[in-house]
Amino acid sequence: MGFNPDTLKLAAIIGVALLVKHLMTEVIPPEDETDAQRRARKRKTVGGLLAGGLFAYAGHVPFMEFFSINPETGTWMSAVFLAFAGEHVARELMRPQFISKILEKRFGGGR
Repeated sequence: MGFNPDTLKLAAIIGVALLVKHLMTEVIPPEDETDAQRRARKRKTVGGLLAGGLFAYAGHVPFMEFFSINPETGTWMSAVFLAFAGEHVARELMRPQFISKILEKRFGGGR
């Protein structure tokens, strides 16, 4: 397994996109925020950044294939888009309604 500069470049682009997303997210904590609420807010922030990074890195190729995007011109922009939107995609995928819809399509029937 050799060094691939494109992989490093992709990781750097995703990292910068996540940093921009984090810096542009305006979260003003309430004055009476408890320690538990602060920890939950920080967990949500970290979770969102991790979801964005995961979807950007692992999902940019399937994303480009699904939308017929030319890899020579669309790789970096697809990764940046998924870094920004990955948290929202992950949240949608975890909704019980979405999961039950997928299970119904896959296995048929209902509850």
